[in-house]
Amino acid sequence: MPTVLKVIMEAKERLLEASIGLTTEICKFLDPDEFAEFLKKAGIKETDLVVKLVQVLKEYRYPDIRVPGIRRFVIEQAIWMMRSNRNSIQLFEQSEMERLLEAVAETTSDLECFHIFSGGVGLNRHSKTLSSLVETALHLMTAED
Repeated sequence: MPTVLKVIMEAKERLLEASIGLTTEICKFLDPDEFAEFLKKAGIKETDLVVKLVQVLKEYRYPDIRVPGIRRFVIEQAIWMMRSNRNSIQLFEQSEMERLLEAVAETTSDLECFHIFSGGVGLNRHSKTLSSLVETALHLMTAED
């Protein structure tokens, strides 16, 4: 996990997309303390990871055929972080994540609805829509303690 976290901080396009996606999957099996320990081992502050995820959403304001899942993976990772550590919510709020999530909701494409492709054709839809992930993230950011 520390290796993948380091890659997220430096990678571009497909490697970045794959690394964020892998981190999202790994986090499903971690508790917040383990994640914090992995960040520490990687030499990454949670603030820096939040900034990177926000930066990715800014860079990919619109769906991109080269990295069709990158925005979904960023949002899934943000949701996991917000659910596992309430302090993450403040970090995302300070980084204007809410505005970026609203932009994602407005620009979601059919391309982002599939996780298996054959050429340019989507074959297998995600079980959760990108818009429902955006709603979840926005709810976490606006929910009262």
